[in-house]
Amino acid sequence: MSYHLIAEVPVNFSTGIIYVKVEIQIRTLGMEFWASLEHKLKYKNSSISKNESKDLIKYARIINNIDDNMLTISNKLEEKNNIMIEAANSDDNMKKFKFKF
Repeated sequence: MSYHLIAEVPVNFSTGIIYVKVEIQIRTLGMEFWASLEHKLKYKNSSISKNESKDLIKYARIINNIDDNMLTISNKLEEKNNIMIEAANSDDNMKKFKFKF
């Protein structure tokens, strides 16, 4: 399960700025792994059986459990060592936008 946000972002046109609605999905690495694999197996393959579909759900739960356990370990290490563990590098040059929520 991923988290979905709907936001409006400014898009510049010659006639002015128009706010366009976009959907932002927030996923952990485990969620992304499962979603991309499941999409290739299920939606691009019409011959998947009900048992195989049930297996995908079972494995999604297992991956979610792994995600939760990794987050618990990460949080404990951060707290113990007074550090912040990040999965990706931040881009200091990223433009900041004002979003309407």
